[in-house]
Order: sequence, then structure tokens, then C-alpha cells
Amino acid sequence: MFNSNIKDLLSQFFKGEKRLSGYLSLAAVLVALVPMLAVYVIVTSKASSALTQTLTTDVRDKALLVADSLNSFYEERLYDIKILSQADVFESTNAQVISQYLSEIKRESPFLSDISVTDLDGSILASARYPKHTGQSIYARIPATQALVNIAVAGVQGDVVVSDIVDIGSAERGIVLATPITDDTNKHVIKVLMVVTRISIPASILVELKQHFQQNHGDVHILDRQGELIASTDEKLSTQEIFVDSALLDAIRLLPVGSVGHETSINEDERAIIGGFSAMARIGLNQGLGWTVLATVPLDSFALPLNSLKKQIGIAVFLVGLLVFVVMFMLSNRLARLVWLQANYDPLSGLPNRRLFMDRLGQGIKVSRRADLSMALLIIDLDKFKEINDSLGHHAGDRLLVLAVQRILLCVRSVDTVARLGGDEFAVILNEVSDLHRIERIAQQINEALAQPYTVFDDLVNISASIGITLYPQDGQERKALLINCDQALYASKSAGGDQFNFYTRDMQDSARRRLYLINELRQAMGGNQLELYYQPIVCAKSGRVVKAEALLRWFHPVEGQIGPADFIPLAEETNLIVELGDWVFKEAARQAKLWQQTYDPAFQISINVSPIQFEFASLHEGWAAYLGEIDLSGGGVVVEITEGVLMDEHKSSNDQLLHFRDMGIQVAIDDFGTGYSTLSYLKKYDIDYLKIDKSLIDDIVTDPHDVALSEAVVVMAHKLGLSVIAEGVETRAQYQVLKNMGCDYIQGYLFAKPLSKNDFSDYLEQRLLPGAPGGAECVEIEAAIREYK
Repeated sequence: MFNSNIKDLLSQFFKGEKRLSGYLSLAAVLVALVPMLAVYVIVTSKASSALTQTLTTDVRDKALLVADSLNSFYEERLYDIKILSQADVFESTNAQVISQYLSEIKRESPFLSDISVTDLDGSILASARYPKHTGQSIYARIPATQALVNIAVAGVQGDVVVSDIVDIGSAERGIVLATPITDDTNKHVIKVLMVVTRISIPASILVELKQHFQQNHGDVHILDRQGELIASTDEKLSTQEIFVDSALLDAIRLLPVGSVGHETSINEDERAIIGGFSAMARIGLNQGLGWTVLATVPLDSFALPLNSLKKQIGIAVFLVGLLVFVVMFMLSNRLARLVWLQANYDPLSGLPNRRLFMDRLGQGIKVSRRADLSMALLIIDLDKFKEINDSLGHHAGDRLLVLAVQRILLCVRSVDTVARLGGDEFAVILNEVSDLHRIERIAQQINEALAQPYTVFDDLVNISASIGITLYPQDGQERKALLINCDQALYASKSAGGDQFNFYTRDMQDSARRRLYLINELRQAMGGNQLELYYQPIVCAKSGRVVKAEALLRWFHPVEGQIGPADFIPLAEETNLIVELGDWVFKEAARQAKLWQQTYDPAFQISINVSPIQFEFASLHEGWAAYLGEIDLSGGGVVVEITEGVLMDEHKSSNDQLLHFRDMGIQVAIDDFGTGYSTLSYLKKYDIDYLKIDKSLIDDIVTDPHDVALSEAVVVMAHKLGLSVIAEGVETRAQYQVLKNMGCDYIQGYLFAKPLSKNDFSDYLEQRLLPGAPGGAECVEIEAAIREYK
């Protein structure tokens, strides 16, 4: 897959699939010929050294066969000895029983010379080969065993201790292995198991090595630490003959373990057994045993004719280059096609992407201009697609997009263009249309098709779509203008609730300009002292005292005058300015709550409205908690008002924010209760403190029995759940009396006061709360009694 930037550059430079194919064909020639010549020059100039290195590496690799085989062979022996030491028979004190057991082991293992059990002083307690030597010191027979016993008892080197190659008697050389035998507690060493192993190189290994080295007339020799020969693939070589050339032997010893040397000038005397060899590999078989595998190759094995080698290399390079050229030439068209597709089509849906769409739109404008016909542009955006992605995962979202594309394609003609602009946004170009009703019919079909339920894997999903429509040439004659107009029509559909289509009108352009103007002005207002909080009192229904207030944001523009929250709050939410705006509101309200608590009532609270957008930011509560600590205000001085939609949003960020508010002591109120989802289960799930009855239920509460019944049901339910009830929008004394009689806790509305500036609200409080008045303590007791009743 090509990087998107590379695809863009290729698409812009080559301007088409055929041109790109031609350039790739030329590149195929260069890729084939230039490297072919370079490789030939480099390879032939390095041919001699490369061949030598290859042969010497081959020598080392083949010598490793001996190392690997012998290491594996003796590692198995070490494991066998470790298992043998754990036999229960060694707990016996009968030397004859132990010797008989050891004899049976020796018969099954012909590579063993002897197996003995000694005490900690080296006295033989039992032996497989020399049972009559019981009581004698094994140190006298094999002096090297004394150090092994001490190490095995101390446990310095693990369970099994291995000696160097030593004389084991009867003109034999071998290796002694010792392992401790412990008592029942497995803590104290009481005996030592000695295994004496003859040096035995399997003949099969030497035969196999000889076959490998026959082509170079080389040999492999195995030497001990002193340089004495243990085994060799040269059957004529004896132990004494290895020392014929001491200078060569010294050179061999100087080779690092694991190295390959080129010793051509040491000694070329044909009488020397190992002299005259060009490649020697010294590979340490076992550092503990000190064994060495030495491989040698004669000088004449490297005397291959260089001219013949160059000829062979030249032919090989030419054939490879020719093959590369043919393959590259054959693939150039397919590669050009692949690059062009990736640069112009969306990989998920298979539709043209934004780049190809812009080209098709430009072509459609040209065709419509020449034919004097109209063209329609539709932009389609799926409603609430993000919720599907968040709840079911992106794989389900991708599947839903594919299904939506299939439905859109069924609603248009083959000559029309359907493209994916990105995310869940699509575009349709309807070419050569003059009937407005036909465009409406297609848009309606797309809306109806996309609104049908989808089966996404195992889930049933319902979505809708918003569509914006603009016409050429009526609404614009350039691509940029048409796209701007279509976006404005789409915005109108989205703002109206979605699942509909709208044609572009001039009023939309004015509305878009107004919207952009307000967004820019709102950014300046946040730092220009144009914003102010007003406060509307909330009265305790029983005592009639002002115990709370709701903070309401006001914008006083220097030119426009006062701009209503309904005009700028949606813009702030859309642009995420609501987060910065909400922080300012919280701090301003908290500071004012602290002042009024000190001045009027220690239990005074201020409610602030929090947008659902703010809940998407996980760190919302952190800054608020820090600020409350900074001004020394408890969380109880603030009430957060949310909509029922926040409760329905089960995202982790929303849940966490509500939990943090509870931990901070901040109370939570549900605003406009009775007009939203009214999902009662969420009242039980979350720690809610207040329900605010919406004004729509209060307006006719004096005359409409249904509103009375609904409001009273809310009050009773809230009290049963331990919640307090605030009625908002109360404008008459009769409404107040009805609400008070049904047990409503708090009243808010124009009956008491409209929203007031902080100075006016302070004056209002001075009139309501005389010095020495109890303030809101009485209502606090009422709330406590309600919760206890629950």
C-alpha cells in the first residue's frame, strides 16, 4: 500500500494511468540494465576473495557438525547422570546392592568405563567395574577426582561437575563426572556419584564429515587442551604426527575460538602433516573440557580459474537482468493501474474518493455548460454514525458504511457519480437533470432507503441521513461555490434534526455568514469581558426563603447588544468552545457562591448548567476540584445541572465524571425532567440529588388535571427515591400554592424574580434575608428528612 502523500504526488504528476504506465516501462529498463552492469563489475572484482571467504565459511560450518554432535552427546550424558544420582538405591548402606545396581547401568551404557559411589573423603563405597576396590581411595586411581569431589560437595558448579580430559587407567583417557547424593531432607550431601567416561567419538560422525570434505580434500581433527590428537578424519594421522610442525601447531593455538584463519605462509613443507593448508577453522567444542575442532583445507582447492569464474558470473548476471526487465515490463501496466486506483478510489467502499470526485464534478460542470443543462450535487451525511462506532466498534461502523453505499447506488443511475468524501459523508452528482421533482424524488428515495433497519453482524441498527442539495448553474458555476452551498444546505438538514433533505437557498448563505460571524465574535467575547453571569433565585417552598440560585450566562456584544443563549450556546457546543466557556462559568459561579455563603447563608448553593459536550473531556473534574480547593469552597456549594441525555450516554467518560462529582461533594440535578427520555432506571443507577420539573408541565398546572397528576407523580417518585424536586417556570401565586401543597421542595420562576446580575441579586438577597434570619437551614432539614424516609 502506498502512502497517501506519495499517491497524491503520483496522481498529480502523471495525470493518468497510460502516462504512468509509460514511465514505469522506462523505469523497468533502467532497473534491469543499470544494476546488471554494476553487479557484474562489483562481483567480478571481488570474485577471488568472495570465493575464498565462501570456502572458509563452509569449512567452519562443517566443522560445527562435530561440535554440535559431540555437545549433544555429552549433554545427554550429563542429564542421564543427574537422573541417576536421584535413584533410591543410593540410600542403601549395602555396598553389594549398590555395586550390583551400578553394574547393570554400566552394561546398558558401553561408553562408560566405571561408575563409583564414594564418601565425602573419596573412599569407594561401591563400584561397577572394580567392586573389590571398596574402601580404597579413588584419589589414588584418578587424582583429578579429588578436586571434583570438593566442588560437588560444595555445590559451586551445580549438580554435575565435569573434569578435564585425564588418564583414567589402563592406558585410557577420558572424562570424570561427579554429582552429589543428598539425604532425605535434600539439604546435606552424604555421598558422591563418580562416572568415568571414555573418550569416544562416534565413527559415523567422522565418516559423514569425510564425505562433506572430499570435494576440497580437507580434513577435520579433534584435539585436547594440550594439543594431543583425539580423533581425525585422516585415518593415517597418529597422535605423534600432530607435533611434526610445532610452528604450525602454535599458530593453530593462537586462532581465537570460533574463527577462520588464512594461514598460507606458515609452512608449506609437504612433509608437514598439516602444513600447506590455506583455510583453518578453530571451533571450541566445550570450554569446560577444553576440546577443539580444527578443520583444514589444502591450498590447491582455491586455485579455480578466475576467467572461468568471471564468465559464469557474467552469464548469470545477464540472465537475471533480462528476467528482471521482462517481469518489470509485464507488471508496469498493472502497477500503474494499482497506483491510479489507490490515488482515486476509497479502499473501503470502492467509490471514487474526494480527489476523483472533484475531477468528476469539474467534468460535469463542463458537460452541463456545453449542453446547456442543469446538474445537481447532493452531499449525504449519516445521522449519529459516531454512536454506532462508539457502541459497536469501528469494524461494525465500516460494515454499516458498505451497506449504506449499496443502498445509495440503487437510488441513482449508472451515469451518475457516487463518491465517499470521508468518514460517513458521501456525495452524489446527478448529471443532465432539468426536473426539480426528479431530484426531490431521488433524495427522498435515498432518505427512505438509508432509514431502513440494517443487520450489522448480529446487531440490528437504525440510522438516518441528512442531505444537502445545490444546483448548477442556478446556485453556482464553480466547484468551490457548489460545495459551499451544498454544505450549507446539509447544515440546515442537520440542524432541523436530520432524516431530511434541503435545497440551498440564499437565506442559508446569510445564515452561514451570520453563524461564522458569531463564532468569531464569541472567541473574542471570552477574553473581552463581554460575558456575564445572571442569577435566578430558587426558593424553599415551605419557608419561602431564597436558598439557591441558578447561574445563567449572558452575552452583551458591543455592537449587537445582548445575544441570547439559544443563539450562541449551540455554536459553542459545535466548536468545543463550550469547554473553555464552561470552565469560566464554573469558576465565576463558585467564587460568587463562596461570597454569598460568607455574607448571607453558609448553606447557599449555585446551580450551573453543564453541556453533554463537556462530559467528553475526561479531565473536566480535575480543574474544578483544584479551583474549589483554591478558594476554600466545599463541593456542596455547587450543583451541576445536566440533561437526561447525559444519563443515557453510557460512555466511560460520562460515568466517571458523575462519580467524581459525587466524590467532590458536588450535587447533581436533572434539568427539564419530564420532557426527555425519562428513563427511571438511571435515577437508581446514578447518585442524583434533584429533579427539575420542566416549565411545560407547570404552565397549565392550575387548570389541567393531567399536568397536576404528572407533577405530583414526579414529586412522590422523587421523594421515594430520596431526591428533592425543583419546579421551574413558576409565574403565579396559584401555581406556587399547588406545587407547595403537593410537596414540591423548591420553586424557581418569575414569580420571585427574573435572572439578575450579581449586584442586583445581592440587593435582592438583602431584602429577603434580614440579619439574623435562619436562611436555608430549615430546607436543609427537610432534605435530610426525605432521604431518611427513603
